[in-house]
Amino acid sequence: MKTSSLFIIFLVLTGCNFKRLRTQELSQENEPYFKVNAFSISYDQIQKNIIAPSCIACHSGKHEPSLTNYQEVFSALKKIDQSVLKEKSMPKRKPLSSELRATLKTWISVGAPEFATESAETPSPTPTPNLPPLSRPVLFADFKARVLEPSCVSCHNQGNKDGLTSMEDYTSVKSVVEFLLPMMTGKVGNDPIPEDQRMPPPKSTPLTEDQLNTLKWWLEDGEKDQ
Repeated sequence: MKTSSLFIIFLVLTGCNFKRLRTQELSQENEPYFKVNAFSISYDQIQKNIIAPSCIACHSGKHEPSLTNYQEVFSALKKIDQSVLKEKSMPKRKPLSSELRATLKTWISVGAPEFATESAETPSPTPTPNLPPLSRPVLFADFKARVLEPSCVSCHNQGNKDGLTSMEDYTSVKSVVEFLLPMMTGKVGNDPIPEDQRMPPPKSTPLTEDQLNTLKWWLEDGEKDQ
């Protein structure tokens, strides 16, 4: 009887251990390995490929920590490591790709140098996704995919802490449609508007010509939903 009980306990313990090991294996399988040359990474690459497209829209004074320059980023390395690499809770709208996360992890691990000691090419995410040529009339889905999702909804999402208007659905966007052109072009007619009223914020990646044309054509085509 005693031998039988010990055998059952052994099976339970080994079963739990196998499940835990298998979970770790699956986790590793889902996180592709990327070899990164630590000496080729500079702050400029981190800023261009990660901070500008994924962080600065919110971390340019609106939320702590501020990440507008090298000194601020360096001071926030522990928070960045915790939220981006360990918890993966940042960026809120869209996590970094495994490759960019590996680049960031390597950069932090070697002391987050401002300048690279070797030259290398680093993948550069474009501000807009690779989408087919735009056709007229421009629909809300086009405007959302080309402009709002890459440049606006990281801050203008439902339930955001600052009470900003959501830019995730047609009804919400229509409620502020009259302000979109001035905010995104920075002008009312030929008159510039204050920087703090512009979108994206001045320290964020500016809209491309293609994005501005998408906005203008959507407005010209009647702000169609579908």
